[in-house]
Amino acid sequence: MIKCAICGKLLKTITPNHLKSHWINIQTYRVLFPNAPLRSEETKQIISRGLKGKPKSEEHKAKLTERNRARANNPEWIEKITKAQRERRKREAQFSSSTISTNPPSAISSSV
Repeated sequence: MIKCAICGKLLKTITPNHLKSHWINIQTYRVLFPNAPLRSEETKQIISRGLKGKPKSEEHKAKLTERNRARANNPEWIEKITKAQRERRKREAQFSSSTISTNPPSAISSSV
């Protein structure tokens, strides 16, 4: 188990959903706490064991490529992704201007 550097909760993995409760994302967490792990060693081993010996077939790779190309040419998909990116950047800018500039990481972790 690892400890969230913000709230101190013990978790197997620091997930995007957990970080939403702190109004940040993984990228911001990494900037604030560059040495904090995102996954426990046990979780890393489980994931590694599950992926070993399971290479993607050429058929599977072709399906993924086809799906990604279809999405890249779909205006609705592009708009959805663009909107989500704009909203995320807006939230990050609000967070960084209100919290990061006034509170160093040590103050954030000790005040929660």
